[in-house]
Amino acid sequence: MIAAFPSFSTLTRLFVRCILAMLRLPRASFALLPATATLIGAPVLAQLPSLADLLGVALVMAGVAIHDAGQV
Repeated sequence: MIAAFPSFSTLTRLFVRCILAMLRLPRASFALLPATATLIGAPVLAQLPSLADLLGVALVMAGVAIHDAGQV
């Protein structure tokens, strides 16, 4: 258990850094995250998205677009 602790704290620090970096990004950039993950996952991991996955990506992108349009 003690040997696993340093790796846990490293992962925690990396996660916190990731969250802090994402707070600086504009909200519209989050709409690209599911699409980018889907595009990378298909060839690299050989994971073809299902119709439900593609619908979920489209809904996230539409939700962010609608939210940003309401702020203008």
